[in-house]
Amino acid sequence: MMHKTLLSLALLFTWFCVGSTPLKAQEDTWPLHILSIHSYSSEYPWTRNQHDGFIAHLQEHLPLTTHISSEYLDTKFQILDDEYAQDYADFILRKYGNRTPDALYVTDDNAYVFAKTYLHPHLADVPIFFSGVNDTSALKQGPGSNITGVIQQIDVVENLMLLQTLQPNARQLLVIGDTTRTAGLIEKEVKRQLADKATGITLIFKQTAYLNDLLNFLKKYPDTPILLTSLGALHDKDSRLLQLKTSIRALRETTKGLILTLSDAAHIEGVQAGYVTSGLRQGRAAAQLLIQWVQFGSLDLVPPLQKSPNEYLFNETAMQAIGLDIPPTLKGQAKITEPIPSFFERHKSLLLSLCVLISGLFLFTVFLLVINMGEKYE
Repeated sequence: MMHKTLLSLALLFTWFCVGSTPLKAQEDTWPLHILSIHSYSSEYPWTRNQHDGFIAHLQEHLPLTTHISSEYLDTKFQILDDEYAQDYADFILRKYGNRTPDALYVTDDNAYVFAKTYLHPHLADVPIFFSGVNDTSALKQGPGSNITGVIQQIDVVENLMLLQTLQPNARQLLVIGDTTRTAGLIEKEVKRQLADKATGITLIFKQTAYLNDLLNFLKKYPDTPILLTSLGALHDKDSRLLQLKTSIRALRETTKGLILTLSDAAHIEGVQAGYVTSGLRQGRAAAQLLIQWVQFGSLDLVPPLQKSPNEYLFNETAMQAIGLDIPPTLKGQAKITEPIPSFFERHKSLLLSLCVLISGLFLFTVFLLVINMGEKYE
């Protein structure tokens, strides 16, 4: 309790002293030590996006010097059972025993459960900020819990409306994913959101740990649109974990259907569109909660965000490849990747060559006129 009180006073004092001063002038202020703990590896796109968004927002808006330490549970490779979790918690408590972090930032369900279950009992005074968590019970934090964050909540209804806008005649949708806890939670949420809605679209679910099994399933529905849940833990026939981009490339080569995604992490070449959870927005939202904690000095005044910061995402080139256009009503508010090049961009080399040629002919014509005029006046 003493650590918590002193930290709050120090943060408030530092905020009021330096809050109006440019960030670059804060190099000598007291550093805020934040330990980030991620469910997956540093190279997993969803993890990287959240971390980058978190750091960028702090750098832009927090007038304090920060020191960020990072740990990765890597639970795409390692099952988070009690033995592994306890060993990793003991490792963290030893590693940071002489420099206890001022705050924990955790991403996705596994890191959230890990921090709450195995670290929080030993670091009760250290606030936990989460992002990318699917479990909606994380929103129900009691007074004094010292935990807050932003939920990752998919919007299935919005994606079905998008599908009906892009392909009005669609009558089936394949909802596919791996066998991770995240995929299971997403499938459960899909069914919950559509339980009392008549959409006119039949959802067909498929969860598997192996890419070949998934591809064989898709071959039965060659033109049916697809909705991706979580595919980061698919394996090849030799049980080797595959990169997400490898799995999605194989999907694209197998199906002719529209591919929608629920997450920007899976918005890889060949995936057309989706109303997605955004890793960058998740990280930024968690960072803003941490900034509010610094301002207020108490996490009791910083409740979890109740709405997931989602966005429309379109790959314009991939859309065109299957004969679809981005709806005009959504184009202004969407994030667009691989935009279709303009006429100038497509023919830039030719147009520049023509410009050079025309300029050369113009200069040559002027040269001939000057010479002709000179001869005329001699």
